[in-house]
Amino acid sequence: WGDRPKAYHTWYEPFDEQAAIERSVRFVLSQPITAFASPGDTRLLPMAIAAAENFRAMEYAEQQAVVKAAVDYQPLFAPA
Repeated sequence: WGDRPKAYHTWYEPFDEQAAIERSVRFVLSQPITAFASPGDTRLLPMAIAAAENFRAMEYAEQQAVVKAAVDYQPLFAPA
């Protein structure tokens, strides 16, 4: 969050735009797993559910683009 006020009841700054949530859910569910972690703030849950309901698997090239873009994100667990 940095110096900005917290907008959600989470310890992390969640994605809060539908496109980012859909991209994240699509990426995770395109892996060989069966679930994803839901957002920690219930106001974001409807967007995550909508993304899961509209799921379509990501092609490998799309997945690589998401991984490449992730270097711009702040890590959730930064080294001390």
